[in-house]
Amino acid sequence: MSPRGLKLATLAVPLALAFATPSHPAPPRAWKPPSQRPGAPAESAAAAPAKRRPVRWINDQPDTGQFLPDTVLLARVNDRVIRVRDYVAAYFRAYAPDRPLPDSAGRIQFLNSMINKDVLGLMALQINRPLSFEDRAALREHRQRVLSNALFQRSVADSAIVSEDEVRRLYDQLGYALHLRHIQFADHATAERVQRELAAGRVRWEDAVRMHSAAPDSDRAKGGDLGWRIRLGFDPALAAAVFALKPREISPLFQDGRFYQLFQALERRPQPAARYESVRPGLWDEVRSRKVAQRGAAVQALLRDEIGMTYDSTNILWASSHFSPSVTMGREGNASSLEVNADLPEFTPADTARVLARHRYGHLTLGGFLESYEAIPPMVRPSVNDFESMRTHVDAIVLEPHRADMAVRRGLERDSLVVAQLEEKREQILVEHLYADSIGSKVWIRPEERPKYYQEHLASFFTFPRVKYAAFARDSRADAESLAARLRAGEKAEAFLRTDSLLGRITGSIQERSANDHGTAYYKLLFEELRPGGVSVEGPDRRGDYAVIQLLSYDPGRQLSYQEVESVIDESLQNLRAEELLKEFLARHRKRYRIVARPELLGRVAMVE
Repeated sequence: MSPRGLKLATLAVPLALAFATPSHPAPPRAWKPPSQRPGAPAESAAAAPAKRRPVRWINDQPDTGQFLPDTVLLARVNDRVIRVRDYVAAYFRAYAPDRPLPDSAGRIQFLNSMINKDVLGLMALQINRPLSFEDRAALREHRQRVLSNALFQRSVADSAIVSEDEVRRLYDQLGYALHLRHIQFADHATAERVQRELAAGRVRWEDAVRMHSAAPDSDRAKGGDLGWRIRLGFDPALAAAVFALKPREISPLFQDGRFYQLFQALERRPQPAARYESVRPGLWDEVRSRKVAQRGAAVQALLRDEIGMTYDSTNILWASSHFSPSVTMGREGNASSLEVNADLPEFTPADTARVLARHRYGHLTLGGFLESYEAIPPMVRPSVNDFESMRTHVDAIVLEPHRADMAVRRGLERDSLVVAQLEEKREQILVEHLYADSIGSKVWIRPEERPKYYQEHLASFFTFPRVKYAAFARDSRADAESLAARLRAGEKAEAFLRTDSLLGRITGSIQERSANDHGTAYYKLLFEELRPGGVSVEGPDRRGDYAVIQLLSYDPGRQLSYQEVESVIDESLQNLRAEELLKEFLARHRKRYRIVARPELLGRVAMVE
């Protein structure tokens, strides 16, 4: 049970925020229209008045040139400098719940934390404590990942150059709509065979849909007809190729998740397009993403050939069928919800021994796959619930050390990006030892302090209120009001759900929610307005649906006993004491370094990720 309002004191910001390295390539430069061609007559100011620069809004302020360039110096610790770009990058890399607000006080606090981080780093490097076996292992693992990322950056991302002509060609596709139809196939072999038969005219499109489509019945009944589609609403992964089709042309075969698709353009008609300048950034990103994917796939294929890697497709398909999507999107009324599935399937020892991939240096079993996959935080785990997504992650696990080897062969070990990140990791390890030796080892809590802290913070040690409620979806207000009237008359929500289940449909559910789930759908209704047994009709939402909500029970929470929260109290007191010691430690040692800070400039920093 979670104590309400309990805020565990955290260690000072330097250790929490330091040393994270960005993994995304730099954003593209701001686009400027091509200059006037040489020799063209210049237009007079009266004939063509100068265009005003569009105003960006940053942190609710119009950008009129008041924000500082990225290179402006904000602070210095000896020879180490903190510029605007370093400050902004570090702020957005920091763990969001721990970083201060971007107001004037929060900005100064964060700058001080960056200065303290550099002070600790310089001290740790000067002491240069010998690395342990565990430290060297962590450094080797980090080196492998940094080299792998550097190979991607230098061999894939940096070479994905986008020309203005490529962006223009995509923009031209916005000027028309296509009448499309498609066929969705369950397997690659069938898709290729039908594609050849359609191209040769040996089978009609309608017959191919009827005999082979894996799409829902409603799609097959229409012969796979998608109607008139515009490019902006189409899947970006398919749009460039599909909207290049001329009337009656059939597309190449596309893989879309675990299905394969063919498209045919039937007709084309003009379509108003947005201004080029407004859509250009999105089109630029689309071209670049496609080039990055193509170059990345080429590097992956080269690595697979080098190590002679093969897949056991049967085992991959079988294993992927046991996984659920790692993240799913849902809706409650007008609000969207994100559900993270942290659960992993359970396998017998015989199943974990199944081999997913083999290569000349060994193999990867399902057990090895699970060990690597479980180490990824649930929020960022890729979905592996179909053949292609699991095979992609098998590649990521097996090929990472070989990507590092390729990076070394290409001389990337001496790349400035790699050298800087490895030095940063080594410094992080040394700072952790400095903290453990100088701060952590001196933290001690007297036994009488824990009961005293409990009595002083009784209001914090209280469980969150919880509610249990039933939610039903109805497609008209009349149906919703009818159901609400029956619930108010005393009919049970469980009975309605049981009846729907017997009829093979799901129109509602019974759920629980905690008062700390702020921002979720119906929060105010459930915790502030309804009483147990109360019913409310909400809607319509954007799709025209209505929700019927009945509050079944309300638990106001209870006071937690000292025994239940003793470990939490101990951790909180240790963190508070450690923070005091760290502040004293920094106050003593900051005097040894030449520190220059310019906090008066922080108000002019554009805090944009």
